Amino acid sequence: MNCSEESVGTRSRRSTPSPVVRLNRAVAVAHSAGLRPALALLAPLLGDDRLDRYAALHAAHAELLHLAGAHADASAAYARAIGLTDNVRLRAALSRRASAMRSGAGPNAS
Repeated sequence: MNCSEESVGTRSRRSTPSPVVRLNRAVAVAHSAGLRPALALLAPLLGDDRLDRYAALHAAHAELLHLAGAHADASAAYARAIGLTDNVRLRAALSRRASAMRSGAGPNAS
């Protein structure tokens, strides 16, 4: 591979952010521009097979849906995230968030 081929490959990787980077961007957008644009950024990630079993995606989706007041969808996303993680503390935290949402507590209640 010559230098020009290598730099094209490097530029290509830099210009196409990974799905996890795109997930992080969606969360940042939620804080800076609002829930609607953040959920729009998450939509294609939710259909990405590489992230189907990534608990953090479903947890972030649940949180954004919860904040948006879409509690039925948020509950399903929380359940998906809880089912995907082996991390006991994360599972407990997500369970508390889902439970607080179901009891009518605001998103900052846990």
